[in-house]
Amino acid sequence: NVLHESVKKSIGIAAVDEFTIPKYDRPAYGAIQAQAKPMVAKQALIDVYNPFMWFNLADDNDFVEVNMNMVRALKLLKGGYIKIKSNGSSLEKRFRVAAVQDNVLLTGRKFGIEKGIMTPVEVSR
Repeated sequence: NVLHESVKKSIGIAAVDEFTIPKYDRPAYGAIQAQAKPMVAKQALIDVYNPFMWFNLADDNDFVEVNMNMVRALKLLKGGYIKIKSNGSSLEKRFRVAAVQDNVLLTGRKFGIEKGIMTPVEVSR
């Protein structure tokens, strides 16, 4: 077959051998020319995707996870709510204390105020 012969010639082999890996020149890649802009926000709401979100199944993840430092800073009460403001909208959600970074709110559910996976938010009691 002409195609097979041209491929073998282009990679520099005469016969196909399953135990031999053909040598080839690897091009040198330069540095990636990307300039990521850091998100400027005091607090961020981060969506953590889970199978319930993929298949639109009912779940009970109607809360956000925050760390104990944020609970103390906002003087949140056990069983209470945290007020989240973003994109001109405001909502109140239950919270759960978890091992997350400072100034980060994790959620396993979309609330309708997100701009993407990470959304800058303002939080209060």
